[in-house]
Amino acid sequence: MEEKIIYKSGRNEKVILKEELHTAKNFFKNFYIDDELIRTEYISSNSNSNFTIYYLNNNQSIEEILLENNQFLNRSFYYKLFDKSGFTVYLFQSYDFRNLEQQSIIIKDKEENLVVKTGNSLKTYEDSSFFNFSKTIKSDAKYSILSRKVEEDSTVRVDYFENGDFKSAYFSNENLEMNLQEFLITNDFSERYKLNIDKDFFKSFFPVIPNSDFKIPEILIEYSDDYKNKIAFKEIFTERFFHKILYLDKKKRLVERFAYGKIISKTNYLSKEENIEDFLEVMQNGIEYCFYHKPVIKNNCIYWEIIKYDEKGVLIEKRNEVYNYQDQLISVNYLLSNEFRTHSLIKYCYKNNYESQILSIFKYDNCGSLSYIDDCGFDSDSMWEDTVWEMPNLKFETYIKRIEEPFFKSFFSEVPESSKDEIEIIYKNHLGKVIDETEIDKVYEYQKEVKINQFIKEIKTYKDNSCSFVEYYCCDQEKPEDFEFYSTRNYIVYHNKKHQNGYFVYDIFESVVETLEIGYYKGILVQDFFGREITRVVFKNDEMDLKYARKISYDNFKSELGYDFDTVIVNFEDSNKVLNYYSNETTYTVDEFEKEQFSSLNKTNNSFFKSIFPFVPELEAKVYEPFIFKLKLKSQENSFEPEEIKCLYSSNNKLKYIFDGYKKWSFLKDRLEVNLKLPELLYYGYNISFYNIKQADEIISCDIVYNLQFEKDRFKEFNVKLKISTTSFDFSYESDDPIFSFRKIFLNIMKKSYFVFI
Repeated sequence: MEEKIIYKSGRNEKVILKEELHTAKNFFKNFYIDDELIRTEYISSNSNSNFTIYYLNNNQSIEEILLENNQFLNRSFYYKLFDKSGFTVYLFQSYDFRNLEQQSIIIKDKEENLVVKTGNSLKTYEDSSFFNFSKTIKSDAKYSILSRKVEEDSTVRVDYFENGDFKSAYFSNENLEMNLQEFLITNDFSERYKLNIDKDFFKSFFPVIPNSDFKIPEILIEYSDDYKNKIAFKEIFTERFFHKILYLDKKKRLVERFAYGKIISKTNYLSKEENIEDFLEVMQNGIEYCFYHKPVIKNNCIYWEIIKYDEKGVLIEKRNEVYNYQDQLISVNYLLSNEFRTHSLIKYCYKNNYESQILSIFKYDNCGSLSYIDDCGFDSDSMWEDTVWEMPNLKFETYIKRIEEPFFKSFFSEVPESSKDEIEIIYKNHLGKVIDETEIDKVYEYQKEVKINQFIKEIKTYKDNSCSFVEYYCCDQEKPEDFEFYSTRNYIVYHNKKHQNGYFVYDIFESVVETLEIGYYKGILVQDFFGREITRVVFKNDEMDLKYARKISYDNFKSELGYDFDTVIVNFEDSNKVLNYYSNETTYTVDEFEKEQFSSLNKTNNSFFKSIFPFVPELEAKVYEPFIFKLKLKSQENSFEPEEIKCLYSSNNKLKYIFDGYKKWSFLKDRLEVNLKLPELLYYGYNISFYNIKQADEIISCDIVYNLQFEKDRFKEFNVKLKISTTSFDFSYESDDPIFSFRKIFLNIMKKSYFVFI
């Protein structure tokens, strides 16, 4: 193993001798092993500018270096992810002590003549309407061509060295290819590079690699403690044991287990195209290895073949595992094991498809006969572990039905088809603000909200890390009597879901711990299309004596997009008498609210909010489908990241409202609808309303009502023609108003011009 050090000037990367270092203000110190660069140190006369770059292969770890060397210095890492189509993909990370400063994807060819670098974002770039990137072509360390997207017009910047000095040249889209070729020939670059510069290749980030459909992988890195609870990156410095999980394109790629700052085991998940032999060749002593390979998808489940080696490289186990669509382990079949096992197959029965709680474990002997059932859900000490008691647990009768399914009856039964439900888990603090899972241990009270296919399934409220309240939404086949709640007697079950006038209506079954006994109550819940509560009424008994009741009025526009600053809660004293009003974090008496807040446009000033009856509004609700409206902000000198603006489609698939947090726009049919809506639009502060919208080719023509807000005339009307090109993002307008223009409207308020793409 040959080690060597090469010094290069920090000014132009020219190789210099060690004896010449005193003449350089800054220089690079490159460390090589067998001609492979492993580390670069940048040393400057200004010590605050020093940094170190590590070049790591699959057998090295960023975390090990960070944990071993806790100096206050800047360190960057090139971590090799995989090779594909003759290119190597690296994860680039830059740290300032324990803070992750930058994260990028870098792609290089074998000779590093082509280098592609993304920006800091780790999102999928097809979904991002703006991002920084660079493409570099170079023949040696002295010359390079760099294309960087600094504006939406895809300006190309060429960086190069001339007589030791760093220079740049800029080219716009116009005649880009001709100007680039002329520049290369003039500066004698064409002979050095021997490459045909493709205008389209430099103009856009895609294709990433010339003549290739190569895609940038979406990367996610998570950390968990030894009990598999998620932790933040900074917490690994205080954990004796932890796991690092790497995901590529939302698929698990690598799991590393650390003990006292060192890797003790690695689990690799291989794709169909990867050969396990390539990984076996680079195994290290002292580390246990487990390889998941030859994945097969069947019945929405994934089948894996698993091979495991001990820290000495000895094969110790072979098995097959099956996971459902939600990544729950369904079965394990042991083919080879050096441990004594009385069973060769294990099957797992879960309570649901979004929690890890296991109801029963079925074990089969080597002859295929069912030899043992571990009833984790009943009559077992494990019943008290983890979160078993925190959720609605199946009653014994329902539990028996679950374990009697054919899949658990036979060794040879095929795995049933897994549902493709999309599971989303959201954590919120006591103020309703979304927080990360790693933050829940830092707050006294929080909620865990589970959504299945975008609809709420359950909400659990925790106080001091204990579940204190549960709200559960039954599916069509479920009933309240199917469940028992062990961790808390305070719970609500919503069941018997119905649809009425565009609203969801549930029956309520509520359990509350009172002074000497547990009270059980029934009621009605009404929700709109967005899952927002409209009416909640709970009765003490079958005689309809009221326990409590409320109705909620939302802002006509903002709350439909998740903004509820003007929400009004109307609490009732009895079925036909309002107790008080709650709005903007203030409780009003009836007289106070009606005196200060009521107007002809206030939505609570109508008969629906005077009584608990009817439960469901008589006026049919409009059904909207939320979507993301991408708004491009651009000024003369700067470009901005796209804003993800929540918007609404009406049921006829036409754009109706837009809100960006500051402005509200509406899209109306014609002047008649404007006349009907104008008082409401002005009252609720709509800035602009478009109507008579017509489109021919790329020309959009419309009339506009512009809200002057506090000025005397209140609003201004004019016609505008917009030309929007969705390919080049060109924008132009014509207006019949000498003062206002589509562009000037936004410049008056936001000091920026808006480019809108629908």
